Amino acid sequence: MRVTGSVTPQTLNIPAGTIVNAAINAAAAIAHTKVEQQVRKHYFQVGNNVAATAPIHMAMGATGEVLAFEAGMVAVPTGDCTVSVDLKHGTSSVLASAIAINSSSSTQTPVAGTLVTSGIEDYVDGGFFTVEVALNTGTGGTVGSGLAVEFKAKEDAS
Repeated sequence: MRVTGSVTPQTLNIPAGTIVNAAINAAAAIAHTKVEQQVRKHYFQVGNNVAATAPIHMAMGATGEVLAFEAGMVAVPTGDCTVSVDLKHGTSSVLASAIAINSSSSTQTPVAGTLVTSGIEDYVDGGFFTVEVALNTGTGGTVGSGLAVEFKAKEDAS
């Protein structure tokens, strides 16, 4: 069918994959309220690692989902020392188990946490997330230094 002029349908069913990024005019000015946003947050400890609980994200979108969480260190622990890093949504862990970084971990290489799929990884406006760092000093060695944590989520507009 060829149309010269305007078409005003009551319903228009456009097949999936038909409208691609290139088809959207750069000047379209799509409002932020209609766009899903990617959220990336970071937490760092400079110097020797210490036990801590710190906020990493407070949700501001209508709904959201944690996509990834990882941690790495400039200098990994030595001996039998371990650094554990957990992501909490309220009081519940979003990970199947805390990320454990020890002497067999690689320096400056992120370790990905395994997200649970029970629904705790999904959130609504006001969802509050914290990073919990625990140290096991063992019987010998050091706890390493330079912890870096990355939080990644997607949020729908409010």
